[in-house]
Amino acid sequence: RMLLLLPLLAAIALMVPLVAAAMTTGPSPDPQNGLSADADASSDTDDADADYEVCTLYLAESTIPNAGFGIYTTNAIKKNGVVQKADSPSLVIVDIARHQPDGEEPNWGYRNYLWATFGQEAYDALQSEASVMTLGALPNFHTALKSTRQQGEQVYDDSILDRFKDPGAGAISYHMGHNFVAKYRNIEANEEIFVDYGENWLDYRPDSGFEDVPRAQDFEDGEAIVDVLRTVLRPGYRDGQPVCTTKDGSGNDDGTTGENCASQGNGEPAVANDDQQSTETRFSEEDENDVLALARDIAGMYSKRTASLLPSSPSELDSIPVGMEHGLARSTLPHRSTDWITHNGRCLDNIMRGRSTIHQAGMGGFARRFLANGSHIVPVPLALIPDRDILTMYNIFERDADKTTGKQLLLNYCLGHGDSKVLLCPLTNAILVNHCSTRRSWEGE
Repeated sequence: RMLLLLPLLAAIALMVPLVAAAMTTGPSPDPQNGLSADADASSDTDDADADYEVCTLYLAESTIPNAGFGIYTTNAIKKNGVVQKADSPSLVIVDIARHQPDGEEPNWGYRNYLWATFGQEAYDALQSEASVMTLGALPNFHTALKSTRQQGEQVYDDSILDRFKDPGAGAISYHMGHNFVAKYRNIEANEEIFVDYGENWLDYRPDSGFEDVPRAQDFEDGEAIVDVLRTVLRPGYRDGQPVCTTKDGSGNDDGTTGENCASQGNGEPAVANDDQQSTETRFSEEDENDVLALARDIAGMYSKRTASLLPSSPSELDSIPVGMEHGLARSTLPHRSTDWITHNGRCLDNIMRGRSTIHQAGMGGFARRFLANGSHIVPVPLALIPDRDILTMYNIFERDADKTTGKQLLLNYCLGHGDSKVLLCPLTNAILVNHCSTRRSWEGE
């Protein structure tokens, strides 16, 4: 038994120190991970919004435990294809720390929904940050399965209102939002969409419990260890991949493995040839459990995060997809069906951005498809700002606490009450929905 374990012990013992080295010799982290423009972003993309008759983007419970809601697509989207076109204006927060009484960054949860700015957004102040709705606010971050990010420059349009004539000028955002594309990989139908926050986002929150969240390197090294475990514990595998047999099932190994076996069977591991069966035997379940426990213990000496990803039972080992990109990462999340998503989720693309029919209101929300009376239009997750005074602005060069110069633009897009300082700020394109007053019969027609 120990002779059979020697290849496993040697492989893991050599591999895991390299894992630890890779985790300590990376570039210095950057505390701000922005929605930076990609010069190489492809303009020849597949439009996921082309079929407007059917909703394809949903808000539902995330596949990541305790992560709240997540966003799902019921469409398969090719790499560089459009996940969502800009669905609402982005809101720029300007010099937030400089406008506080103590000159320090306020303690507010809305910080988690802000991105570093670029392009026109970055020129609004000495320091600016952008609140980007829907795909810039609601998707979760998975270090190994990140799939989407913003593409290129967003549009700035200050022609909506005349700054010299219109009283509504300055009360709306002229930043038209961001397109999101499948930047990193193909996205399968019914997948949860994960945005790339950047692992620095986890690293700079040590008190939030994110220290134990596996990083991309942990998943990569976990995959390599799983390949070793398969090779040792499962006859018919070499280097973690199934060994092919001939089409007639005679068992003569032709030397090919992995994806090349796909055309030779039904996706199950190929049967090992006679020579392999005579030299390799399947361990008992007890022995396999001992081997898996030993592998986790050895890996844990160098990386607890990598060790947490390794299978703890033979059934868990067998449940990890073979030959699939990010198979280990995918095995840690439940699969959602279209029926589950449509039954448990809320559609996010019922309305689209357009110039409001109310003259001074800027942009408005327009139905993308027929919406029956009584049906829901758009979900409205809310971020809480405990004190609206956080959004009060002063002359930051000649500061006088008694003289304010205005409010952050974000205030115009949040919900509040005159008797409370609490604000509730939508995180979807619900911010497009305007109020059509009955006091003006011509408004909104």
